[in-house]
Amino acid sequence: TFADGRLQLAVPADAVAGAPRLGGEHLAPEEEDALRRHYADARATASPSTASPATDGGMVLAEEQLRVRTE
Repeated sequence: TFADGRLQLAVPADAVAGAPRLGGEHLAPEEEDALRRHYADARATASPSTASPATDGGMVLAEEQLRVRTE
């Protein structure tokens, strides 16, 4: 979630740091499966107060772009 200028994840920071490294713009099915397994394992070890509610297993991709001009 993103609130009050802070990003709060449902997994510990070390789980994000230890996530599989992926390249490219799109995920192959195998890469998506690897990410699902990694974060499912991380969520299983998260404390109940930080664990996210069960979902249908869907993934959401959010992209932001910064456009800068000078005059």
